Amino acid sequence: IDPRGTSKLDILHGKIAKDLKHFLDKNALPGDHYKVYAKGFEDERFDHEFKVDGRYYPKNVDITVLDKNDTVIAGFELKFPMSSFNKNSNNQFENLLGNTANIRSSNHGMLYYLILITPDAVPLFQSAEFPENRIVKGMEKIGLKQLKKYAILSEDDSDVYFHTPNKSLIYFITLPKLSNLELGKTTAKEYSEAYQNGGIIINNDLNDKFKDGTILNDYENFIQRVVFQILGK
Repeated sequence: IDPRGTSKLDILHGKIAKDLKHFLDKNALPGDHYKVYAKGFEDERFDHEFKVDGRYYPKNVDITVLDKNDTVIAGFELKFPMSSFNKNSNNQFENLLGNTANIRSSNHGMLYYLILITPDAVPLFQSAEFPENRIVKGMEKIGLKQLKKYAILSEDDSDVYFHTPNKSLIYFITLPKLSNLELGKTTAKEYSEAYQNGGIIINNDLNDKFKDGTILNDYENFIQRVVFQILGK
């Protein structure tokens, strides 16, 4: 886990794109087929972000689905904050709302989805000349208070508000505790390396805190609903 890197996201993008391609093709009507673009996708022809023409500005989308006519019909935005959650939380949320409105209000009525993966605690780093030399100065707890804006968003009707994703998936996770974590001494590089072989535990503390617009900790259910919506376009 690299708190600042993107490699972890490329792996996730590729996995989700592969699942989408599989289930879309499996359930498609005769003669229909789909293309899925994402970094980390197994087919190198589609191993990159796709630039979508939004209503106000073009946007490179994390995962993009095109139909047999090469019409862009769905996109996915994936977020996985691994440090300083509160510092960046409002900016990330505002960017999400802007990206969603820009894409969903475009002429072709594209579907747009959010996937947010967040640990229940992330490190706070002291600044340093080189990112890998930053020192962990504390741990920031994350719970419903920090995710309240996403809970409110889950109440919004996506058929009414174009800034609201058509469906969201939130994974709330607990990372294994580091027995050798010493605040004020452990570097970002050491923190990252310590988690490479660690397991991830699903945290159910937020069960029943989100409404129908958001699916919590259930990837299979999310993919099924998303595929159903895309096939209906």
